[in-house]
Amino acid sequence: MSNLKMPPFDLLTAQAEPYTGFGDPLPDSTERIQKFNSVVEGARIRLKEGFALRLNDGSLIPAQLDKIIDDMWGKAWSPKEGNVNLFATDFGLLLTYAINSQLGGNIIFRSDVDVSHLSVWWPERKLEAFPFHHVLKCLLEKNTNSLESFVRGISEFR
Repeated sequence: MSNLKMPPFDLLTAQAEPYTGFGDPLPDSTERIQKFNSVVEGARIRLKEGFALRLNDGSLIPAQLDKIIDDMWGKAWSPKEGNVNLFATDFGLLLTYAINSQLGGNIIFRSDVDVSHLSVWWPERKLEAFPFHHVLKCLLEKNTNSLESFVRGISEFR
């Protein structure tokens, strides 16, 4: 995540095209997807080492991340003192993977170096989700809707 400002939203509806307010979407690329999968694997390894969790099943990842975040808040997590960027990036990568593996959608890249505004877009549903924005909300505000409820809301949107 490039900065700690709270994004104004984490889900957009009635989107005929991906949102351009964070930059124009980059063209589809096999290389981008391969790089994304590589950084997801790096995040998975770091979280396995740091939290002793196996994060392989996309359907379980949101609840597993919620547990980590709940535990962090329970142990006096402070966004002012903690490494918000590290957690938001690693959690956001895995949440994006989970959403995409469960619900499909097109991963929309806006940068080859900054994933903070990456999104998942369903053109047929005119729906765009910003997983990193929701993770950041969960790390900055204790009582934000869970990651699991965020994914459930996306899946139920028609």
